[in-house]
Amino acid sequence: RKEGWQVFVASCPQLEGFLITQSPRFDLDCIISLTTNCPNLTELRLSQIGKMDDEFLPCIASFKNLTSLDLSEPGTSLTTEAVLALLDAVGPKLTHLNLSKNAELTDEVLSEGLTPNAHVLSSLVLEELPEITNAAVAAFFVETTNPPMSHISFRRNQMLAGEALGALVKHSGRALIDLDINNWKGVSSDALAQIGEHCKALTKLDVGFCRNVDDFVIKTIIEGCEKIKDISVFGCNHLTDNCPKKVSNLSSHLRILIHKSCSGISVWGQYSWNRDPYRLSLTEPRNQKKADCGELGVALLYSSDFESITLGNQELYYAV
Repeated sequence: RKEGWQVFVASCPQLEGFLITQSPRFDLDCIISLTTNCPNLTELRLSQIGKMDDEFLPCIASFKNLTSLDLSEPGTSLTTEAVLALLDAVGPKLTHLNLSKNAELTDEVLSEGLTPNAHVLSSLVLEELPEITNAAVAAFFVETTNPPMSHISFRRNQMLAGEALGALVKHSGRALIDLDINNWKGVSSDALAQIGEHCKALTKLDVGFCRNVDDFVIKTIIEGCEKIKDISVFGCNHLTDNCPKKVSNLSSHLRILIHKSCSGISVWGQYSWNRDPYRLSLTEPRNQKKADCGELGVALLYSSDFESITLGNQELYYAV
């Protein structure tokens, strides 16, 4: 009950982090109690809070020390006007911001909210915002004075394409560790190839359902992103049997992202794969190693098990 939340925050005036997800009873009275009793919060996550709407935001704006803020997927979308007022108040100190799944947010959140107020962001998550445009995202990364960011996700924003990606990687590429542009359906292969050119420190990438991902794009990413460990390419149907391989120095681990339509990969050396869409068995004379992946899953193996590896399936890729 909401009274429970009020009692809890009243008993913890020293609280610096309040991180909750899916609490249907957390309402306006609860956020008022939180601001009254815990004024020194530095981290706040109110994700999937069914009763959250614009009325919460003036209370959140009173937290003067916030560095991390997650207001994703509220019961009622926050509006651009309310978010702009909030960013005026707390934006300058934020290092992490997540406003995902607020369907009413528009380009002004970038141009009038983040551009003038975001100065120290290292992590930005703006997923599933249908009103955000390609031009606005590109303009933000061109105009912002914020330093390069290490974690960026614009997942499932189908209007975004090459202009946005080019500006993003030119601004933040040298610092990026984790990039998610899943479902940027219109982004071109030339634009995707810029990831390999600019993102040298990248370790994790999701380009799933980017329709123009092909063998050449994967090749440029592998060659350019020397630290890459994890590439997700679910739904990238232009990949072929010639999708390039990468053989490591056999010292680091290997993540294999398996789609349910895959039929297996081939390994040369003393090992061989038993092919099955849902179970991959790595065998040798003395023992057997199995990776049960389910319909969609991740098999975590070790590259020291292999001499060389090649890929022979669409919708399957690995990075070391």
